[in-house]
Amino acid sequence: RKETEERDKRNQNADGDRDYRTVFATNLPLKATERDLIDFFGKAGKVRDVRLISDRNSRKSKGFGYIEFFVRESVEKALQLSGTEFFGQTVMVQASQAEKNRVASANSAAKAGPTRLYVGSLHYNITEEDIRTVFQPFGPLEFVNLHRDPDTGRSKGFAFVQFTHASDALRALQDVNGLELAGRQLKVGPVNESSKGEAAMLGELEEDGGLHLNAQSRALLMHKLQRDDAIPTPAPVIPAPSLLPVQPSPCALLKNMFDPTSPEAADPNFESELQEDIAEECSKFGTLEHIHIDKNSQGFVYLKFSNPQSALRACKELSGRWFAGKLISTETIPEGAYDTKFPKLR
Repeated sequence: RKETEERDKRNQNADGDRDYRTVFATNLPLKATERDLIDFFGKAGKVRDVRLISDRNSRKSKGFGYIEFFVRESVEKALQLSGTEFFGQTVMVQASQAEKNRVASANSAAKAGPTRLYVGSLHYNITEEDIRTVFQPFGPLEFVNLHRDPDTGRSKGFAFVQFTHASDALRALQDVNGLELAGRQLKVGPVNESSKGEAAMLGELEEDGGLHLNAQSRALLMHKLQRDDAIPTPAPVIPAPSLLPVQPSPCALLKNMFDPTSPEAADPNFESELQEDIAEECSKFGTLEHIHIDKNSQGFVYLKFSNPQSALRACKELSGRWFAGKLISTETIPEGAYDTKFPKLR
């Protein structure tokens, strides 16, 4: 247990130091892969991670990305690579601005006081209790307000979550935005407490979330956003069952991690080498207690972490990334279902 706690502490320290060990590279050759970047920037020091920015639709590289090193000293050497040629192109390298952006966001949230988040793209069967279960691990909540149609009682697919502490809301915003829940990718954003900010949020809801409000509904929503104490109680309705349990789980599934029909998959060392690579990558998110590579699947890798926050973060960080030329997708798995699949873990 002591070793696990020390490992978690080292991971947390590494995360806090990450922005100081990262550079931002531009004008990268579009054909360059993450492995190519590791080799190129390896001249400056051992590379811990590479994040190539790709087009959302074509998934092709946009020609820029982030390179994270194991030690800060490598950053200075990496900056000296700026202006050198890489696959016939002059690469530009600069220090990452992520730390400044993170501090600015934190300061902005702190000034706003208790932070309210908009949660959109909810499945219509998701309940207020389900939403509370997802957000409560990040810190104490003041309320969860799921909006329903006043006539039918049916969910409108969006809600507002009020945290007691701005720092908790900021962490939830970073980790939950984009998370897949009941087959939908959640959209989470901060709500500006000013009247102007609320009006802007309403405009975004109508354009992005497909929400259409009449004058009465708009006035009611504005009233709810402006009040921090008495939140009008929704009309009594028969609760709809959730499509799946949303209890935070330490278990996750990575999909499309490998091609089971490829020649590499037939190599006797394939499974052990892949497991080693995944374990090293996932150590960034927390303590990994179990890993299983299903060679008879479409690239499925099952993971179990020591806590739900680590699994959530792994899903968030790895979803949409490329690995060995394949696009990764992720999802969390209920712990009960995971233990049923792997009974020896009980």
